Amino acid sequence: MSYSYDSDDSPIEKFDEASVSSHSSHNTLAKSVGLSPSEALFEIICVFSVLYLLPVLKILAVGVDMSKYSRPLGADEYMSLLSQGLLATLIIGFILHKNRQPASSIGLHLKDIGGEIAIAIIVLLGIFAAVWIAGLIASFTFDVNHLKEINQNNVKVAKMFSDMPVWLIPPFCLFIGYYEELIFRGFFISRLSCIFRNDWVAMVIAAAVFASAHFYQGVFKVILIFGLACVLGTLFVLRRSLIAPMIIHSLFDFTFMMMAKFAVK
Repeated sequence: MSYSYDSDDSPIEKFDEASVSSHSSHNTLAKSVGLSPSEALFEIICVFSVLYLLPVLKILAVGVDMSKYSRPLGADEYMSLLSQGLLATLIIGFILHKNRQPASSIGLHLKDIGGEIAIAIIVLLGIFAAVWIAGLIASFTFDVNHLKEINQNNVKVAKMFSDMPVWLIPPFCLFIGYYEELIFRGFFISRLSCIFRNDWVAMVIAAAVFASAHFYQGVFKVILIFGLACVLGTLFVLRRSLIAPMIIHSLFDFTFMMMAKFAVK
């Protein structure tokens, strides 16, 4: 990967200015990141293979253990999530260092933090309203058997987190919000944009991959999660920041997990 710059300016300074300060339509993520399609694809393969190779190999060897999606998660499963998040941070940090790219190139910066918080609150309220409307539409559209299936999936997923101590829920949600936004929005969308040369195509593909990872929650929830991922991806593409997506993701998960803790017996 090469850079073109004057002797008085470092590539990182120029990169940071391009990736954070400019949000014009012609300044795509691909242009800001500056990777070729093959380089971006290689980085995607590296990150996802390291993070998910062992779980995939386990599934291929012994099949999917669906029982874990209908019982409270154990300490080993929480530690696995924590390890994946820390490993993802290290791998992406190494990639950024190798490419001489700042963290701001994938949306990790504190620019306009007040505006990001305000946007996160407004968008989150809109998401809750949309989820409520979707549930209302489903209640009038689906037959009784489909509604029972959706409710059973909701209870099943809620039970996964019902044994988590209350004091652990806030930091857990903050960590999951940070980790999944770092992977699926900041890193994945920026690299897919380099492959497809279109931020919106990249955003939709990343949202589809993210939603498909929640297959155990049922088709209805996967559709809702796809919509949520598109909203979070749109915020990242338009604002080049992960702050609002991370806040929204964390608070959304916090709301769900508190409901799981106190509403599911």
